Amino acid sequence: MPEKWWEHFESETNIEQEKTSKIALQNDLLRKTFCVGGEVNIDGISSLSNTQQSVLIFMIKEYESFHPNDEIGNERHSGFVKLFHKKFIWKITYYDRFAWERGSEMKSENPECAFSTFRILSIIEVAFDQISSPSSCAR
Repeated sequence: MPEKWWEHFESETNIEQEKTSKIALQNDLLRKTFCVGGEVNIDGISSLSNTQQSVLIFMIKEYESFHPNDEIGNERHSGFVKLFHKKFIWKITYYDRFAWERGSEMKSENPECAFSTFRILSIIEVAFDQISSPSSCAR
């Protein structure tokens, strides 16, 4: 039992921060490798040439414009890129791995757990007036 009443809340905060750090690490791994921990859906950018897709993918892999106010819990799960006079959103969605393997798209209850969570990174093109910041990409 904590000696001071606030130690319990500090402990819960530390646990949440640890979960968020694990999620951010796994999201960065998928975003930077485009293969570890999930898969990538680029159907939303199929209208781009192969060269344009390569440049966009490079920019997403190198993306570091995360701001705590723009992200849910600072999980590093979404962002946007302006390129070729267009705007693109990328977003990572968390699915329950075992449900996914059975063909269901059930959301993961434990996104910090790499064993039970399957990630999908999706990239789509949006109109300039549809989005002002990554916070509009809530999970």
